[in-house]
Amino acid sequence: MINLIQVLIIKPAVFIVGIFIIRRWKLIINQPGIRLLRWSIIVFLAGEVFCGIDIYLFHRMTLMNEILHETAMMLSFAGFIWGSMTAANLDSNCLVMGCSQKDKCLLDPRDCPQAQAQNTMISAIFLGLISLAVMPFFVQPFITTETLVAGMGNWVLGSFKIIDYPLLWDFRTRLAPLIPILALSIVFLRLFAIVKINKTDRILIYLGTGFLLFILNRLFLLYVFRENGAIGNFFEEIQELLFMIIVLVWSKTKLPADHNV
Repeated sequence: MINLIQVLIIKPAVFIVGIFIIRRWKLIINQPGIRLLRWSIIVFLAGEVFCGIDIYLFHRMTLMNEILHETAMMLSFAGFIWGSMTAANLDSNCLVMGCSQKDKCLLDPRDCPQAQAQNTMISAIFLGLISLAVMPFFVQPFITTETLVAGMGNWVLGSFKIIDYPLLWDFRTRLAPLIPILALSIVFLRLFAIVKINKTDRILIYLGTGFLLFILNRLFLLYVFRENGAIGNFFEEIQELLFMIIVLVWSKTKLPADHNV
């Protein structure tokens, strides 16, 4: 029953809400950060296309489509964080918390008392994020091949086979985590040297945190529901739908009054 709801209701709803958001954001494409946010949703839906191909056409998890799906999700997370920071006017070369002069300040961090005072704390935050990015390297595969049936009673719409590919686990726990480790380490080393960050550093921060959030979330779901893939898949789809709904509600605050319906 759960898989039937996922196949017939939740997955299509994600696409419908996502496409609706993309169309609505055409109205405010010139607002700060909106173009990035719009592209993050487009990439998100592109990842869902690869997932949908496996579900509706192949009825099984394929290695290439799952890797493309997860890569698109990670890029989407990174783009969404970047766009959100830009839309909230927080995309700045200054990482000092609580400073009201970020956009106007021309001080070198070496000459800024607040930067000097917070540098250790900010560096510690990045070191903590890097430590989290290293954790997947110690994760061992903990799911087995499982077939999820979509239907009710004797009526079966179809099935979806989860396959425990060794290469997929290597991608999730060895290759993908290298992106946040490298990206955040570069920024950490520059902060440790008290060098003012630039646009490239900011992109590395968004890339690293976006990849890290998706990796940890995916591994968390796989671990918690390791003995019941159906429930795990269901909650993953619920997460995606809730994300789209939250973005849709937030986007209403950005629309002109005559289009905010």
